[in-house]
Amino acid sequence: MRFNHTQYKILNTQYRRRGQSLIELLVAMAVGTILIGGSTGLMGVSLKSYAGVRKHLQANVLIRQITEVVQSLARSDWHSIYDLTKDSDYKIGLSGNVWSISAGQEEGTINDMPYKRYFRVHNVNRDSGNIASTGDNDPSTQKIVIILEYGNNYVSSTSIPFYLTRSENNKEFHQTDWSGGEGVTGPTSNPSNKYDTSTNVATSTAGQITMATTTSDGTLISSILDTGVSGGAGFNSFLWQGGLGAVERLNSKLLFLMIKLDHGLIMDQLLILIGISQTPT
Repeated sequence: MRFNHTQYKILNTQYRRRGQSLIELLVAMAVGTILIGGSTGLMGVSLKSYAGVRKHLQANVLIRQITEVVQSLARSDWHSIYDLTKDSDYKIGLSGNVWSISAGQEEGTINDMPYKRYFRVHNVNRDSGNIASTGDNDPSTQKIVIILEYGNNYVSSTSIPFYLTRSENNKEFHQTDWSGGEGVTGPTSNPSNKYDTSTNVATSTAGQITMATTTSDGTLISSILDTGVSGGAGFNSFLWQGGLGAVERLNSKLLFLMIKLDHGLIMDQLLILIGISQTPT
């Protein structure tokens, strides 16, 4: 028996490739949508982070500027800071090329960021030389607090405290000779070899102050020293130098040296006890 085998051609099979391509396209679109959505979220986070960093940088610029201005003004004129009302708000301002200080808070905008900027001054106490909450007031040290409020409705804020110590424009006064005698009350910036008044003191020998007798105390009142500072001056220390004067070597009498200093607006008198070993004659 014989069978005939007939071959048939299958035509138009391109529809299979077209269907596969459509599925691949849909999958690619779905993956792309997911990736784009994720990238958009990351971009939003990145932009928000950049905006925050930008605000912090601008805040740092504002704080650095007011800090440098306050430090510069204190160096050039200590009283421009020291004489301010304590714990009150002050702002800086620029007129031409000169910085100045006035009461209140500075309000402005930098790169579309609104801000308020001001500072406060506080007295400083020292205990055994160290800054402390209680103790003696140190007129040569001030605490400065810089305050910055920024952002919409000033929702962000920061404050920077630091200390200023008077270390510029210091003046020294030396007097080692009183042989010119009394008669110069002052104020004077240079009394030369003279002073104001004295009692029971011998000054005729240059470079020496001695008691004339041992029967009574001796005093010497210096001329009023003109510091040259119209707003006042503070005094850090006084030094008496001599080969004698240890308390253990004192006899029955002491010599008192009265130093008078002109603050400009305020006059202070400081009594310094000087011990001089005196051999009775």
